[in-house]
Amino acid sequence: MNTQQNMDERLWDYIDGRLAAEEKPFIEQLIATNNRWKSKYHELLDVHELMSHHLELDQPSMRFTQNVMEEIGKLHITPAAKTYINKRVIWGIGGFFLLTIVINATPIKPANVTAMPAMKDRGRYRKVI
Repeated sequence: MNTQQNMDERLWDYIDGRLAAEEKPFIEQLIATNNRWKSKYHELLDVHELMSHHLELDQPSMRFTQNVMEEIGKLHITPAAKTYINKRVIWGIGGFFLLTIVINATPIKPANVTAMPAMKDRGRYRKVI
């Protein structure tokens, strides 16, 4: 599959004239000597001819943009901010963050902390100075 895809890509590049100058004689030689390359080249060349000469692109009407805009104008489109966002949720989130800031800003004073009784040194531990 990979070689088939590679062959198609290289032949399309050859037909479109996008090949490097060094590669062009190599592809021409493959088309002249290899039957598979030759048949695929003629097949792709026929497709290229059909696409370039017989395919006509349809032009949109002159009022295309205006017609589309008129159809969009007929639809009722609700504003996003008013209906999708609940104000209570916003106030709740704001209050939470404000409360968090106030709580973290006030220093915490310990209430009547008594000193811990000193442990008796029974020779197990040495004081390191």
